[in-house]
Amino acid sequence: MSYNHQHDDDGSEAEPNNNDVAITRPSILHKCADFDMESVRFLNLSNCRIRTLHEDVTLCVNLVELNLSNNALENIDLLGKLEQVEMLDISSNKITTIDPLVTMSRLSNLKLAGNLIQSVECLKCLQNLKKVRISDQLLHLSNPICRPDTGYPQSVVAQLNQIIELDGLRVRGVGSTFYHLVNQIEKESVDVEQGGDDTATPIQTRYHHHHNNTNGGDWFRLDGQLDVTSSAVSLEGLRGRLSAAKRNFEALLKESHRICEKKN
Repeated sequence: MSYNHQHDDDGSEAEPNNNDVAITRPSILHKCADFDMESVRFLNLSNCRIRTLHEDVTLCVNLVELNLSNNALENIDLLGKLEQVEMLDISSNKITTIDPLVTMSRLSNLKLAGNLIQSVECLKCLQNLKKVRISDQLLHLSNPICRPDTGYPQSVVAQLNQIIELDGLRVRGVGSTFYHLVNQIEKESVDVEQGGDDTATPIQTRYHHHHNNTNGGDWFRLDGQLDVTSSAVSLEGLRGRLSAAKRNFEALLKESHRICEKKN
């Protein structure tokens, strides 16, 4: 999964362009069809080949929604001055740190997928923040913080106590059953994979089972690496954990059907 992979609004891959486009007051007013910057509440600057934010953006003091996705931004210091923004999309850029966002106290919805972000700890102070998207599997967008060895997504859920939705999944409150079932199934998979090690950390990845023709034994592979031989695993332990995983999976399917019926 690539970290910084740009796409157009329709999901197709964006054409690379090295030209730096300056978004100044005239261009902002033209895009919004407004007469003054203070009237601008919704601003879409996606796919504008922006490398550097212009100071004029901060004149939109009443801005509520800002879309800066699919650009080439590295520095977002100026965004910290937009304290009224509630929804911010800065996905598909080249951003390494989101520290400037700590002053955006009204922020409730934040999209970060497709950058180079390694930490979101600074977001803990934003108590109005409820929805965060750090990874987008449909568009193959991610961040370094999403690597399996970081404990993602559980690590972020534990870190950001105020959020209720991560990467499109409800992680707290009503509707979070699906997320918890997925985590439980992953934990059972890891326990089976590691021979019943109860200290194993659940991770969001795929496991592959192969047959070793050399010695007739079975082995498991995680992203191309040999992990553990089944001969070292207690058969009873495997049966018990697989049975638990089956029950969790059935509960997961039941919850999925319930969610679909509710939407329909």
